[in-house]
Amino acid sequence: MPVEAVELARDVLKRGRMPWLHRSPFPMLVQALRRYATAGWTVRDINAEAEARMQAANVSPPPGGPERPVAYLGWLLRNAELATPPAQLRDADTIAAAAGRIARQIDGRAQAERAVASARPALADADYRAGREAARRDAQARAARRRAGERVRDDAERAAAAAAARGARPSSVAPERPDALCAGGCGTLSGAVVVRVEMPLPAPLCGPCWSQVRHALR
Repeated sequence: MPVEAVELARDVLKRGRMPWLHRSPFPMLVQALRRYATAGWTVRDINAEAEARMQAANVSPPPGGPERPVAYLGWLLRNAELATPPAQLRDADTIAAAAGRIARQIDGRAQAERAVASARPALADADYRAGREAARRDAQARAARRRAGERVRDDAERAAAAAAARGARPSSVAPERPDALCAGGCGTLSGAVVVRVEMPLPAPLCGPCWSQVRHALR
């Protein structure tokens, strides 16, 4: 008897779901399972095929077991396709489905990584543009402050010249509050009261503040 058929018959008696086979002669069982063993079937395939046949035919073994167990087993396996062991086929389908899921997950991660990689240059360019814009605004603000200071100095020089022409002593502005002096463009002098006029000016003044200075110099 072929070794694989003997091993399959032993597995069916030991782990099969057909206890009524224990009453059958072992050589007859080996002979009945020989072609399935040659095709690579296992006890799981025998169990799956027998259960599928009983379910399809809506039958079950008699309470005391069939009168001829090996013949009954042959009837259960009669329509089996030797090339497609049912349990192994299910396992293969399960493995293929799992492999498909894993492949899709890997593909999804790869697509996400490609999307991130393609977005990096755009993000870097956006950061670069934002940095340049911030630097441009800062330079504009510094230039505006510089021009404001230059205008204040020019106005102060013109006022001093006008005061000298009128015989007034060149003077600076000393408000009642020392912290009210304008540093250019802030308008902190607008609410201060000018009490004396001296030159040169200790700090640059904005337009509204310088109007008060010119008024005080008259």
